[in-house]
Amino acid sequence: MTDTATLPASPKVENYKKTESVISFLPSVAMIKTRILEIRKRRGLMFAVYIFTVGVPILIYGIREILHLVNPNTYGLPGSAAFFGHITTPMTLFGFIIAATLGASATSTDYSEGFFRLLVATGRSRVSMYFSRILAGTAILVPLVGIAFAIVCLVTSFAGTPQNSTVNFNGVQIPAYMSESQLKTWIVDHPSLSGDLLQNSGPISNGFAGSRKVAPISRFHNSHLKNTASPTISNQVMISVYGAYVANELREVNPPINEMIKVGLWLELMVYMGFLIGAGLGSLMGQRTVPVIFILVLQLVLTPIVSSVTISHFINAQRLVIGVALEQLRPIWALGSTGGNGGAGSSIGGAGSLGIGPMPEWAMIVVIVGWAVAVTYLGAWKMANRDA
Repeated sequence: MTDTATLPASPKVENYKKTESVISFLPSVAMIKTRILEIRKRRGLMFAVYIFTVGVPILIYGIREILHLVNPNTYGLPGSAAFFGHITTPMTLFGFIIAATLGASATSTDYSEGFFRLLVATGRSRVSMYFSRILAGTAILVPLVGIAFAIVCLVTSFAGTPQNSTVNFNGVQIPAYMSESQLKTWIVDHPSLSGDLLQNSGPISNGFAGSRKVAPISRFHNSHLKNTASPTISNQVMISVYGAYVANELREVNPPINEMIKVGLWLELMVYMGFLIGAGLGSLMGQRTVPVIFILVLQLVLTPIVSSVTISHFINAQRLVIGVALEQLRPIWALGSTGGNGGAGSSIGGAGSLGIGPMPEWAMIVVIVGWAVAVTYLGAWKMANRDA
């Protein structure tokens, strides 16, 4: 009689085992709900998450409203257009750090408190345990950041100055929301106003003999402008003019809805990258204290240094720092009225705010995706190979 234990498995059985092994790496809905409940029960951690996400805009706008009520002549309305970009800086800074703390706590607490062995004894995939914590933290963090940014948008739209459709540029009212090419076309179509527009507009002001009012472009001739019936403006001059135009636009005009969406998505990306890095390092080190300290040093010390000073023969390594890529990806409406150079005609608003040369957009994507994949792989690998 043939021993059934030695019989080869049928193709259906083999396919079932392969499917089961793949599915075992994916956490179930019940596992994710359990992790959400576990994180929410850590009241101290959740209180900090609430304060540093939703609490930041509420606190800042509350202080601005109190100051406005006490002294309206000195302090303007809390929802001014210029403040829309400025408030994203503390929101990203505090959000990145608290998200990293949440991630490190979610992936290391079971091990540090001695529960990891009990979880392994259930027979569930360790990788699925890791991803259940990632998805649970995502379900908590992403909506909170969205609520915080919704508060910013609502205050800017309804608690600020009435929306303007024009920008005051050197005493001339210009339509708002124009691109660099649209602004250039508008200047060429209004030669009688060109002298006022280009007055004191960065490097070109030297050709205009200081701050004196000059003749229109069509009657002016130097290395930048040509005396033709249809005046032309060099790219160098247009970059300066457009940067000044955008700076005034950021101060006077509320961002349109599509730009608000861009800023909101960038804010979510900034905070979520902090969460992924914290989760990966927390799982790798088996604790949350050292990963949080590392991330504090990365964001508060290392990133400002490598993004502001060009180190010879080290520029490409500087661009590998996650904070540099994220800052260069910053939308122009998140720069504030004094940030950057107005984007210099680029769709990437944060490039001009860095002290080092910008990287291509594809390189930014590679750096960000590379960090996300690397820290997630390290975290999952360590949890799969950790001694129970």
